[in-house]
Amino acid sequence: MLDTKLLIIGIGNRMRCDDSAGPETIDILKEKLSIEADFLEERGEPASIMESWKGRDKVILIDCVIAGKPPGHIHYLDLSNTPLPDEMGKTSSHAFGLAEAVELSRAMKKLPKKLFFYGIEGGKIDIGKEISPAVKTAINTVTERIQKQCMNFH
Repeated sequence: MLDTKLLIIGIGNRMRCDDSAGPETIDILKEKLSIEADFLEERGEPASIMESWKGRDKVILIDCVIAGKPPGHIHYLDLSNTPLPDEMGKTSSHAFGLAEAVELSRAMKKLPKKLFFYGIEGGKIDIGKEISPAVKTAINTVTERIQKQCMNFH
């Protein structure tokens, strides 16, 4: 039986500047989201992410990406039927990244029915806690978009 409650996963490292975009976004959503949802902070380990969405109907992933766009650019993909481009799914220093986790779950028929991805283009991934202004703006925009998106889940 599928768990129909929305799961929002913020991927990132709070000690790596812009890489904290995913966790920072879920912090805001916990306060502002008008529907009941589960929240999870992940560091980007694909096997752990796959386990967390196991048996879920609706999942939203939020992550910092480095895909060649200016910092703060927002990538949005409905991964329910579309693969995550490799350049946006390399959240691990290992060969196995988020893109592979999505496709492995899809092949195993364990992908959530609805899986959405928000990638916030990062600029500064150094050690530290300071998030760049463009990424802060994008975090607020993604928060607003997810709030609107969730209104359609009922």
